[in-house]
Amino acid sequence: SRPSISSGSGSHQPHPQGTKRNICVYHHRTMSDSDQPSTHSKGTTEPALYGVSGVVVGTILGSLAAGVVMIYLNYRALGRASLARTVGMVGAAVFVVVMGLATLMPNTLTMALIMMLVQVAIAYFLTVRLQGEAIEYHQQHGGLMHGTWRAAAVGFLTGMVMFFLLMIGSNLYLAATGQLPAPPSTSGS
Repeated sequence: SRPSISSGSGSHQPHPQGTKRNICVYHHRTMSDSDQPSTHSKGTTEPALYGVSGVVVGTILGSLAAGVVMIYLNYRALGRASLARTVGMVGAAVFVVVMGLATLMPNTLTMALIMMLVQVAIAYFLTVRLQGEAIEYHQQHGGLMHGTWRAAAVGFLTGMVMFFLLMIGSNLYLAATGQLPAPPSTSGS
């Protein structure tokens, strides 16, 4: 069952624009009640958001790319498409830089764990810094949150997509530079 939003009187009634301001700040912009996610007739708030712990779990399973995807999806859910696009573009650039640095590191289990921890730390910091107050506001007012299993699924699927893109990209690079091994010849004799 989905939680409902209540304002003390039993139901959520949005205040007219300008009569009440919430304590939810996005990039130095205070949100009014009219900026909050809409309520449906059953009193549930749609859509749900990914929490900080969900972003961390997704990042562990699917790299920084998964964390960026969930931050992107949270902004889309909050109706902030412009910020979602910005996060997507900047997040992709940061991911490429982190992956580039990873290729320069020694190929050891210790370095792999360190790189994973760096990605988790970046995702945690970005989620708290960019959306921490919005997530907290959403939770305090009965907003729906995606579960950890869903965040894990997003992380796993994002990781799989990134793996396949990496394989395709590396094969294209090897083919373009003439380093791709020739397929074994099959002779019919």
